Amino acid sequence: MEFKYLFTPLEIGNVKVRNRIFISAHSKQYAEDNMMGRRHAFYYGERAKGGTGLIVCDMLHIHHTSSSNFSKACFAYDPRVIPGLKVVTDEVHKHGAKIFAQLVHSGCHGDGGVYDDQWRHVWGVSGIPDVSIREACKEMETEDIQELIDGFAKSAHHAKEGGFDGVELHGAHGYLINQFFSPLFNRRTDKYGGNLEKRVTFAIEVLDAVRKIVGPDFVVGIRISADELIAGGNTINDYKVIAKTLEETGNVDYFNVSSGTYYTPYIFTPPMLLPHGFRAYLAGEIKRVVDVPVFTVGRIKDPLLAEKILADGQADMVGMTRAQIADPELANKAKEGRLDDIRPCLGCNQGCISRLYNQRAVTCLGNPAAGREELLGMGTIKPADKRKNVVIIGGGPAGMEAARVAAMRKHNVQLFEEKDQLGGQVNLLAKAPIRTEFADLIRWQIGQIEKLGVKIHLKTHIEVDAIKALNPDVVIVATGSTPERTGFTEALPLRAEMPGVEQENVVSVWDIMEDKVDVKEKNVLIIDNNAAHEAYATADYIADGGAKVQVVSRLYHAGLDLAPVHDIILYYRRLLEKGVTFIATHLVKEIKGNKAIIYNVYAPAQERTLENIDIFVLAMGKNPNDILYKELKGKVPELYRIGDCVAPRKTQYAIWDGHMIGRKI
Repeated sequence: MEFKYLFTPLEIGNVKVRNRIFISAHSKQYAEDNMMGRRHAFYYGERAKGGTGLIVCDMLHIHHTSSSNFSKACFAYDPRVIPGLKVVTDEVHKHGAKIFAQLVHSGCHGDGGVYDDQWRHVWGVSGIPDVSIREACKEMETEDIQELIDGFAKSAHHAKEGGFDGVELHGAHGYLINQFFSPLFNRRTDKYGGNLEKRVTFAIEVLDAVRKIVGPDFVVGIRISADELIAGGNTINDYKVIAKTLEETGNVDYFNVSSGTYYTPYIFTPPMLLPHGFRAYLAGEIKRVVDVPVFTVGRIKDPLLAEKILADGQADMVGMTRAQIADPELANKAKEGRLDDIRPCLGCNQGCISRLYNQRAVTCLGNPAAGREELLGMGTIKPADKRKNVVIIGGGPAGMEAARVAAMRKHNVQLFEEKDQLGGQVNLLAKAPIRTEFADLIRWQIGQIEKLGVKIHLKTHIEVDAIKALNPDVVIVATGSTPERTGFTEALPLRAEMPGVEQENVVSVWDIMEDKVDVKEKNVLIIDNNAAHEAYATADYIADGGAKVQVVSRLYHAGLDLAPVHDIILYYRRLLEKGVTFIATHLVKEIKGNKAIIYNVYAPAQERTLENIDIFVLAMGKNPNDILYKELKGKVPELYRIGDCVAPRKTQYAIWDGHMIGRKI
């Protein structure tokens, strides 16, 4: 594939970027004492080494009142941050990429107590609380506004002293500058509020202050939400006026175009349900009215799509952020024509944004090295001192990752799978319309182990004697798990056999996804004890086939664990449109024929009966399939088990297990 546009340089102000691929700013929970440092340097340096053109670094807060959802957010207003910034920028520059710092004040979108015990007022444009955190905020006085303008300027100066090539003002996603732009938040009656022209005043004054302190030759850009996607908010037509107005100041070197506010949080890090490149058209609209470079972002993981966006004139730079979390070498691999070798981002958000919203460091489901580059980054997988014969039983994501890493270390690897295809449970998950991209991971894993010469045995059930006959030095058991058929039948979390589960009309989600049960036009009750994708992807799958679906969950809202991955809003919309209904805070006490007796977890005496149920589907979790492992103990030189056969968890943990065992042996 010849890339005519993607690998051409671009001049942004006085900075020349080597290609059109960039990484947009994203928080990671790596900071120490709210300062950037060594872990950031290895993380960004890895992606610079991998060929990206430009990195927009984190969200650096410009004032002590700029709070965040995240306890380890990075500060820029304190001069103590400069040495840490220099560590990061030096590492990035060493590998030929450019790096800008994103400067932000969160405005009313904040938590005054997130950093320490020094509880602070949250400052807002008009005293309107944020929709997600909902903390009451102080309406800023004029002197407060001036203090924040000075904070942006001071922080820009610190960024320049820290070696950055430019700064980007965060004017998107419902943060402070966006709050001034938006009639949803800006109800002021002074010079900063009113009509659109006045609502742009704050941004103009910030840009002017920043430009004065950094000088004419330092890049200054701004990120905007070119459509706020909420009734009463600004639309693309408003932002075309805003962009043109800001450009006319002469202080803007580029626009980074996103969309949405915290009324639509799934838009920021769009999950698998949203289409690839879905907001590129917004950048194209902004590009019509400005003459400086325009960036686009949003579910762009394929270099071919990035090339098309550039060729169509919709943008000058293409953000491939999570795609480069998944594979830091994306740019180099694309340039070399190795598209099949690019580890795909799935848009699952499990290793990245979901961890962030749980106050944990960002990683990646498919790339165990993400965030751990100093230990696990490029060049750290070395040939083993002794080549071993490695036998792996089970061809799911854990077994294939172990095979891949072991083969990279020059071991002789054989992989045994009793089914007719590799992929394990992921193949079932990928059948659901809203989880199809999990199949991309399996295709990549298969392609990699085939290239590395792993000997693959499909449709092969292998037992202890046959394994011993192979004379293995190492056996890795990755035999996965089996569906749980018991559940919580009491208000306290006691596992007990649910009366009625032995009936023929009681099946597991696996039975459904393997198409073993005809549910077309049937009344189906899904009993969910997991609160994640298992039940809700299954509901979507069978609702498409005409089933009438109810989901009962013991938690205070169905699908609770979907929220941190930003899926829950889209799931609910999609499932409700298909007639799926939810019963939260209830447990199934007993199944009797075509009836289910359920009760409220918080008021067990409140029982009721659901009638006319044709099929009951259990989403109760899984049990380790560890029989073979136990039979092999003491019978082979080295024995390990990984993935679900240790403890049934999410895919990211299975891949982690496989990766680390592959390095160990």
